[in-house]
Amino acid sequence: MKKIISLIMASVMSISMTASLPSLAEGEETDNINSVDPSKKYVCTYNENEDGWEKYAFNSKGTEIYSEDSKGNSKFHKYTYYKNGNIKTIYVENYGENSIWWSKDYYNKKGYLTYSLTSDGYWQKQKYDKHGNCIFSQDNEGDGYSCNKSYTYYPNGKIKTETYKDSNDEWYKSVYDENGNEVYYEYYEDGVNRWCKYKYDSHGNKTYCEWENGYTSVYEYTYYDNGKIKTEYSKSDNGWWGRSTYDEMGNLTYTVNSNGSWTKYLYDSKGNLLYENESDGEWQKNIYDSKGNRIRYLGESDEGSYWGKYTYDSHGNEIYYKNSDGNWEKSKYAKIGSKKSLKPIASIRSISAVKKDKRTACKAIKNSKVKKLSLKSKSKNIKAFWKWNKKAMGYKVTVSKDKNFNKIVYNKNLKKNVINIDGKKIKSKKTYYIKIRTYSLYRNKKGKAVKVYSKLSKIKKIKVK
Repeated sequence: MKKIISLIMASVMSISMTASLPSLAEGEETDNINSVDPSKKYVCTYNENEDGWEKYAFNSKGTEIYSEDSKGNSKFHKYTYYKNGNIKTIYVENYGENSIWWSKDYYNKKGYLTYSLTSDGYWQKQKYDKHGNCIFSQDNEGDGYSCNKSYTYYPNGKIKTETYKDSNDEWYKSVYDENGNEVYYEYYEDGVNRWCKYKYDSHGNKTYCEWENGYTSVYEYTYYDNGKIKTEYSKSDNGWWGRSTYDEMGNLTYTVNSNGSWTKYLYDSKGNLLYENESDGEWQKNIYDSKGNRIRYLGESDEGSYWGKYTYDSHGNEIYYKNSDGNWEKSKYAKIGSKKSLKPIASIRSISAVKKDKRTACKAIKNSKVKKLSLKSKSKNIKAFWKWNKKAMGYKVTVSKDKNFNKIVYNKNLKKNVINIDGKKIKSKKTYYIKIRTYSLYRNKKGKAVKVYSKLSKIKKIKVK
């Protein structure tokens, strides 16, 4: 399993792993969609490099609502929000060279993803406990996948145990101490139960690792008065060892290992890396402006000399970059909520993009009829379902009391391929006629959706029970 392999490699090969590895008990896998960097005040409205350009439009929250590139590709985002301001749904339409792709994500009031659906029929759903940790996940990829997780907690709210099992018969169990450090990990692989044990010092840094095969690694530290690591030494049963030193700000200043490889680092008073020198002769020097922005670097590697330079605006946003390989990039920024960031889509959407998207929509929907339409009924209810069409953006469902569709009782556009129709207009013992057609769509100059419909399916009738 990837998790245990990565843990073993980190324990054996990294001499600074324990100082930087976050605890799994902190729940990093349950990212919250509303966790926005409060320091973010500007958004990039234009970006260009040697491969082309891309421009963007944003809403008042600084969230992207439209983008277009020099190849004519465009992307639309639409958001709905709960009353508390958290995102409820995100809908995305992506217009490529020859296809249109869409996705819709649903979030709960706490900001966690609960359901996803894409235009190719893929879906995924998730459930969470009251702490925000995912306890169930399921999707329809391949033969279908599902997994269950369970947790126990300490009184302080930190995870005590975590247990995982999925539909592929893989499982693992983790145990944590009250500080959130993982002290035991067990998993099943290739018909064998495997495990790891860990110990930590009073600072929360790992001091000992042991595996079921008897393999061990040991770590030793010294500390500054401010609690930051001063030196770190690690060794393992295979004879490998490594040593690191840090300054009082926590910056790595020197590393050396049993292979004879070493690296030295030099910083300025603000903690910016000025110089890096390695035992193989490679080096790099960085130059900064008075605000701490790196404006130039130069160095030497096994491929020869290299350099790069940067330019920033008055707010510290990087607006230009160029390097010795001939790569370059330039950008424009605007303050969130300003007129430049709130430009209407029509002001940046090109006519050529509209025409391309229309051609793509018409091509996608051509000969894209609904197939395998089936009907079922029960008292005052009709259930219709049909084969999912990967080329369609949605479906138009029409139900009528007569075969000429002069007495329509239901007429709606849908994103799903199954629907239950009931209500006052559906009567028992009555016959109804149903027709369905797929639709694609494109966006006009102002970003408004324009639907393009396929030919109708065969009309089917059903007598309601």
